[in-house]
Amino acid sequence: MVVRSAQSVVRSNRTPTIRRRLGTVLSVVALAAAPAATSAAVITFDDGSPHDINDATHAADMLVLQDGPGAAPDVTTLNVQAGAEINTPPTDQDNSIGVHAQENSAVNVSGGQIGARGGTSMALAAVGQSVIDVTGGALSSIGIGSSGLALADTATATISNGTISADGFSVGALTLRGDSHVEMTGGTISTTGDSGDAVRIFDTASINISGGSLTGSGTFGGTGLEVSSGNATVTGGTIAGGAGSLSQGIDAIFTADVSIEGGTVTGNTAVNSSFNSSIEITGGMITGDSYGVQTSLSGQANIRGGQISGSLFDIRAINTSVIRIFGTDFDRPLGTISDLSGSVSGTLRDGTPFTYSFERFHSSATIRLIPTPATAMILLPSLLALAGSRSVRTKCRG
Repeated sequence: MVVRSAQSVVRSNRTPTIRRRLGTVLSVVALAAAPAATSAAVITFDDGSPHDINDATHAADMLVLQDGPGAAPDVTTLNVQAGAEINTPPTDQDNSIGVHAQENSAVNVSGGQIGARGGTSMALAAVGQSVIDVTGGALSSIGIGSSGLALADTATATISNGTISADGFSVGALTLRGDSHVEMTGGTISTTGDSGDAVRIFDTASINISGGSLTGSGTFGGTGLEVSSGNATVTGGTIAGGAGSLSQGIDAIFTADVSIEGGTVTGNTAVNSSFNSSIEITGGMITGDSYGVQTSLSGQANIRGGQISGSLFDIRAINTSVIRIFGTDFDRPLGTISDLSGSVSGTLRDGTPFTYSFERFHSSATIRLIPTPATAMILLPSLLALAGSRSVRTKCRG
């Protein structure tokens, strides 16, 4: 939903299709009107045409993109190129947005800078069905709960290069809400300050990561990829938590679904699944300063491949959570492990040999060894022979 405030309109002397507005802009995070700007002008492009920004003309402006007057979709496009400065230095205003893409608009960032400062501010925000392409440049925000790039509704983005950053307490450099989606093949997403998450995902939003780097920050915490709900698939790239004792590389909470197929993940706890979330691990390098893979509350993790290590325990289950290991040649009986701590060895489904140190922090937590289909096929002849033998004995008795 787009919320607009009443604003006075002053015609610009640049073109008839650009309206200079002094007033408020939408906060994509709160979906509510922001307080009035005190110094920056809000300029709206709504002519369905491309606009190239490659200098400091809009260094003191905040830009809004909307559809043109023609038949929908009449796409207005903003090309942010080398030398561009938009809202830099950023206006110090809560809920401020450097560039706000609405409806079916498009933003292509290949260079330059877009900034924002203030609580829940965003350098670049996209709502509606807008499309973002980041191949260079820098998107940066400063302030509590701020974001370098924020998407909502069905907005989409591709990130192949450039930097996206946020500085402050409880920030998310890239924030996804609604049914938005991101494809990331490169670039750098990072935070500075306490409790900063490089990427945050809510609702039914999703992201595919095949390259680039995500780095969280924080004195105590900081997460590279936090998925509160929605979906994330990791096939490459580097994901790292902050330096704090509570940092996590990937944190899946509430109703998240995360698939780790490749890439490198690090943190004090490299991978964590809690509440009703599920993590599927089929590849990648997962290394924790304390724990490699941890589940808590009713979280689940299924391990079928990859490499996992932690300096205290490689895998750890807490509360009523479940860790399942799929493979062959286990050195323990199939099924649930009864010991509260120890080690287990075998070969994962992808063929990787493993030896995990483990801890069941609570007796209600579960670590289970599950044979792969290959193991089942090996056992099938014996099971058939046993069934046949029982059938013969039954007939003889009859």
